[in-house]
Amino acid sequence: MPETFDIVILGGGPGGYPAAVRARQLGMSVALVERHQLGGTCLNRGCIPIKALIRAARAYNDMSSGKSLGVTAQTISFDFERVQAFKNRIVKKLAAGTKVLMDRNGVDLIAGNGKLADANTVDVDGKHIGFKNLLIAVGSKVRMLPAFPLDGLKIISSDQALEIKELPKNIGIIGAGAIGMEFGYIFRAFGSDVTMLELLPRPLPMDDPDVSRVMWEVYKHKGIDIHCGFNAASCKAEDGGVKVTGTEDGKDVGYQFDMLLVSIGREACTLGCNFEGVGIEMSKGAVVVDDTLTTNIPHIHAVGDCARPPLLANKASSEGVYVVEKIAGHKRDPINYDMIPAATYTWPEVGSVGISEETAGKRGMEIRTATFSLAGNGKALIEGSQEGFIKGVAEKESGRLIGISIVGPHASELMSAAVFAVRCGIKWTELAETCFVHPTVGEAFGELGHTFGGGALHLPPG
Repeated sequence: MPETFDIVILGGGPGGYPAAVRARQLGMSVALVERHQLGGTCLNRGCIPIKALIRAARAYNDMSSGKSLGVTAQTISFDFERVQAFKNRIVKKLAAGTKVLMDRNGVDLIAGNGKLADANTVDVDGKHIGFKNLLIAVGSKVRMLPAFPLDGLKIISSDQALEIKELPKNIGIIGAGAIGMEFGYIFRAFGSDVTMLELLPRPLPMDDPDVSRVMWEVYKHKGIDIHCGFNAASCKAEDGGVKVTGTEDGKDVGYQFDMLLVSIGREACTLGCNFEGVGIEMSKGAVVVDDTLTTNIPHIHAVGDCARPPLLANKASSEGVYVVEKIAGHKRDPINYDMIPAATYTWPEVGSVGISEETAGKRGMEIRTATFSLAGNGKALIEGSQEGFIKGVAEKESGRLIGISIVGPHASELMSAAVFAVRCGIKWTELAETCFVHPTVGEAFGELGHTFGGGALHLPPG
C-alpha cells in the first residue's frame, strides 16, 4: 500500500507552497510534488527575475537622467552579464528560503514528475503516493502559436528573455500586455530600440482605458513605438535578424528586428498529468473548478494558473490557502475575484483593484468616478513621474469605493492601501476626511476623496 497523506499538492509554485505551509499549520500531513524548481514560474521565470531586471534598469535610467537633478558623472555604463548575475542571486536566495520553509514546516517534498494513477493516488516517476485530498497547482507555461517558431536566439519567449547575455540593438515585442510592457521598459532603459506590436486596440488591454492612454503616451515619450491593431501573420529569422509580417489598419505591413520577443500570454501546464484519465473535467487544457475551487471530484481541487484567470501569483496563493482552510473545516466565503489586485512594474508603475468603470458599465451598475492627476502631487514630481493619476469608482448612492486604479511612482506598493479601501467598503468621504503623510504619493488617496466632493485641493478647478 502506498503512503497516504491528508493532502498531496501537485506543484511547488505560489499556488502550492504557501498552501503546504498553511496545511501543516493546521495539522495536516502534506506531500508537495514538484517536477522543476520550488517557487514555480513566479520565482524562477516570472515575477521575481523580471522585477530584478527592472530594478537594475531603473538604476541605470536614474543615473543617466541625473543631470536634471544636478547630479552628473563622468561615465555611466552597465554590464548586462552582471545585471543577470544580480537577478540570479535574488532568485537563488529566495529559492533556498522556500526550501527552508518546506523543511522547517515538516512538508514532505518529493521531486519528480507527478501524474495521477487514479483518483486517490499520485504516481511520481513510478512511486505511488496516496492522498485523502489533492490540490492541483501545476501552473502555466508560455503560450505559443505556430506562426511564431521559437529558436531561442532571434525569436524568444519571456522565459528565454530572462537569460540573454547581450542586448539587441533593436527588438520587436509581440504583445503589449503586462509582461510585454515590462520587458519593453527594460530593453528601452538599457538602450535598445523597442517596437511593440499589439493585436488589441490599446496596450495593457486588461486595465482601465485611462491607464492604457497614459501609459501609451509615457512609452511614446520614452521612445517606445507601440502599434495597436496589429494582426501578426508570421515571423522568420533571416539575414541575421527577424522579419515579422502582418496587417495593420487593413494593410499588409512588415517589420525587421534584430530580435523578437513573443509575449502573448500563458496557458495551463497540465499536459502529462493524466487528469482527464481519472475523470477530472477539463476545458481547453485548464482544470474546471466551481466557486470553491473544487473539481467534479469532491476531494480534488485546483488553484492558480492551471484553473481559472486571472493568472497572478498572489491570486494563486490566496486560492491555495483558501482550499486548505476549507478542507480543515474553516468557515470561509468563496474568494471574491473583484478583490484580486494586480500591478505592472513599468515606470511609472500601474496598479488596480476592484471593479473598473468599464466593467461597472457592463454590469449595469450606478457609479460615480473621480480622477486626481499626480501633476498635483509634490512627491510624484520629486520622483520624476507626474504623468500618472489615481482613479476611483464608487457606488453612486452609497459612495462606497468599489474600484481604484493608479498610474504613478510605487503604484504597486500603494495598492496595499487601495485593497483595504475597496475590500472594507470605505466611502470616498472617508478618504477626504483622512490625514495622510506629507509629502507622499499616497496622499493622493485623500485628494481622490476631495475630487469626488468639491474638488481637489492641489489642482486648479476646470
